[in-house]
Amino acid sequence: MAKSVKRISKKTKKSFRSKQRKTRVNKLRGGSTNPFNNNYVSPEQLDAMQRMELAQKEHLYKKQKYESTQIIGQHMLNQVKADSEKKQKEAIKMYQEYTNLQEQLKKIDLKIAENNAAFNKSINEHNTILNSNNNRTKKQKLTKIDQRQNERKLLIKIENELNNERVNLTKQIETLKTQINFK
Repeated sequence: MAKSVKRISKKTKKSFRSKQRKTRVNKLRGGSTNPFNNNYVSPEQLDAMQRMELAQKEHLYKKQKYESTQIIGQHMLNQVKADSEKKQKEAIKMYQEYTNLQEQLKKIDLKIAENNAAFNKSINEHNTILNSNNNRTKKQKLTKIDQRQNERKLLIKIENELNNERVNLTKQIETLKTQINFK
């Protein structure tokens, strides 16, 4: 016996073909490929969705750019703060060095004053030895005078060294003053 063949009615054929056509059109438009899915996307909707995606991407890009500029700005601000703190520390060090040099200068001035006093004392002793009418022999007087002259030579040498130190210190102080004024 022959198998019975079911015939498809014209109506179902038409509906099937129309659904096939819809899926083809939808595929071309980027929509759903399922003919029974009612998520048909019109071209206007597709444009709107693409514009929305583009706007979201642009917004995300602007947000990232803003955040990166904020981070860079904060980094630069931190760097400026660090630089100013560093300069401030350098200025404090320079000021401390300046005060130390001033103290050294005062000490050297005191030494010079003591040296001058010793020099004057030596001259006074020299004069008193010369003017004294003691019963000392000339030889004794000359040895005392020689001792005083040697003392004075030593004192002059010390004074020259102290003056050189003083000049060096004043130069250092002047350079520090100019550096502090520039900063």
